[in-house]
Amino acid sequence: MALNSREAEQLLRRKPYAEWTVPLPETTDFKSHRMFVVPPMDRPGFYMVVASARKNFSKNDNQMQAVRSTSATWFLFFGRKEPRFTLRAACKGPRASLCPG
Repeated sequence: MALNSREAEQLLRRKPYAEWTVPLPETTDFKSHRMFVVPPMDRPGFYMVVASARKNFSKNDNQMQAVRSTSATWFLFFGRKEPRFTLRAACKGPRASLCPG
């Protein structure tokens, strides 16, 4: 999700809930790459995770990207059964991948 300038300024004025740095592997092939990172959130909630190419999150000569993130204790899995969605499983745990189904 791209941030517009007003949203970016509002977010960057706040003190972050968490900060971390992830070292990226060197790339020499000039192709696009992607990497998945699990944010270090220690309690359930809704978060806006903002990544910046610069550590100081400067607006000048920088690239920033944002994504909404949910950290939850319960995970709900739905299946589609016409004409509605039905609850298939409700699991409690630190990761959805641990839930059956």
